[in-house]
Amino acid sequence: MRIEISGGIAVDMFKALDIARGRDAMRVALTGVNWEIAGGVHTFTTTDSYRLHTVTVPDTGATYEDSVILSGDIVKAVQVCAKAAGKGGNIVLEIGEKLGVQFCDIHGTHVVGGIIHSEIVFCLNNEFPTCRSIIDGATDIELPALFNGKYLGGLIDAATLWAGKDRPVTVESIHARKPGRVTAANDYGVFTGVIMPQRGGK
Repeated sequence: MRIEISGGIAVDMFKALDIARGRDAMRVALTGVNWEIAGGVHTFTTTDSYRLHTVTVPDTGATYEDSVILSGDIVKAVQVCAKAAGKGGNIVLEIGEKLGVQFCDIHGTHVVGGIIHSEIVFCLNNEFPTCRSIIDGATDIELPALFNGKYLGGLIDAATLWAGKDRPVTVESIHARKPGRVTAANDYGVFTGVIMPQRGGK
C-alpha cells in the first residue's frame, strides 16, 4: 500500500481524522486510523463509537485492494515529516513488513532533495469495525435533534479543516434518532463525518 500527497493536505487530513479517534486503551482498534484501498480509492477512517470521520482520496493508479490499521502515532509522524519537507513538499505513506510485523514508513519528499525525513509507525493487529452502512446512510431530517456540543463542534471543525476556511461544508443529515452527517471536499478528496444523536438529552 502506498499513497503520496501534499504535506499540508496530509497534516490537515490526519488532524481532521484525529478528532474522532478513540482513546480507550481497552478498544485498541479504535485508537488507530484505518487505511483501506479499494476500487482506486484510499479511505482513511477513525471512530470512537460516538462519531466517525472518514477521508477518501482517489488514486487511479492503485489497482489492488488491502487494508491496515495505523497506530495513532501517525498524526504526529506526518506533522514531523511535513515540517521537514517544507512548503511544496509531499508526504509518502508506504506499508512494509519485517519479521512478520507490519509497519508504515512515512517520509517527506522534496523536488530538490528527494527523501529528506522518515518516521516509522507500526500497524495494529486488530480488526476495525465495519462502518460503511453508517457512512452511506440516508439523508434524513428530523428536528429537534440533540447532539453533544463538543462532538458536533469537532465535526464541523474537522470538515472545515479539510475543505479550507473559505469553502463551505455540507450538512446532509440531522436526525433525532439516526446519525447526522456532514461532508466537505477539496481538490484532493472528500471528508465525511458522522455523529450519533443524544437520546432524551442525556
